[in-house]
Amino acid sequence: MENTPEIVYNFSRQNAQNAEHVQYAKLLLGEVPEEIANKFGFSVPRSNFALSVNNEVAGFKPERAFVDTETVHAVDEARDDAYLLYKKIVQAYANHAPETEKREAARKLAFIFKEAGSNVQRLSYDSESAILDDIVMKFRKEPYTTAITTLGLDEMPDKIEEANENFKTIYRQRMRIEREKIEAADMRSLREATDNAFNVMAKAINSLYIVNEIVDKNEETRTELTELINNVNDVVYRFRKVIGVGNSSQGNGSNGGSADSDKPQITAVYQKENGNPDKPLDIKRGAVTVIEGNGLILLNKEGTAAGDLIIRPNWYDNPLDEKVKPDSILVNTDTRIEFNMVPDLAEGKYTLHIETYYNGKDNPPLSEPVVIDFDKEITLI
Repeated sequence: MENTPEIVYNFSRQNAQNAEHVQYAKLLLGEVPEEIANKFGFSVPRSNFALSVNNEVAGFKPERAFVDTETVHAVDEARDDAYLLYKKIVQAYANHAPETEKREAARKLAFIFKEAGSNVQRLSYDSESAILDDIVMKFRKEPYTTAITTLGLDEMPDKIEEANENFKTIYRQRMRIEREKIEAADMRSLREATDNAFNVMAKAINSLYIVNEIVDKNEETRTELTELINNVNDVVYRFRKVIGVGNSSQGNGSNGGSADSDKPQITAVYQKENGNPDKPLDIKRGAVTVIEGNGLILLNKEGTAAGDLIIRPNWYDNPLDEKVKPDSILVNTDTRIEFNMVPDLAEGKYTLHIETYYNGKDNPPLSEPVVIDFDKEITLI
């Protein structure tokens, strides 16, 4: 059958951020009314899709700004400075104060610092926090309060406490966001469940249309299913445009697709495991990275080894290409490449390119390479 309408479902959604994918799933569900599913007998696939969408919506958390490592280090150094400042002042009084009363007062306070250990500032964050809390608590009891007043250091407990509390506030924010990012990693499985449920439902609807065309030939059914398919595809096409995946008249590998579906192209790049679902193009250096697309097989001019997979920094006027070593390429097929990202590149934004002489199975290599550029930047972290 020529020009048979069908729902497009076989495409990569990896480039989508979580918010984009959630919105896409909700729009899809809205275009497939429950009454239509009941009428045409695909209520079970529709119910499974609805359940998956609801689970994804419930699991979605907007990305929060990350408290960077430099900020944590800065507030930690600030409390270290406050602690060491007063420790050294007290020790100076204990060693050099001409007045006996001040020397004795300082020695009482110096004992507390000595009891805490000589390297409090080098302990783990949590250990240092606990020790500073203990020191402040002791300083606010006798005989230490009187000793502190004798030295004119009444602000000391407050200053140490303030610096410690400032650190703990920032550190708690960091820990909370890290926990939420770990929880957000579950969005990958939720998204996969939604995509799989949609694919099953789409296949069911496509099959119903074909059965009607071949067997029932019911005009009302044809009209209703055609409208349903077109409405769903409108959402799919908009979504694919948003995430940078090219649209073609057919996306499911069936006959009748446009030439673009076979054109060499990169449709998605992402970290294979433990990536950031909200930022799929953020890739850790050294991590296994996946490229999806068409016509991707890497082959050199001689036809004896992999072609060039190029990572190019975009902050130089004349950037030097970094080529992925052949032994770092783990999977090399027409639709998928997996490789170990170059581990020693600087953090920053890069473009990704493939140069291959592949000319189809059992054919000699091309005389000139095919260059396939990924149209988005990746960020190495």
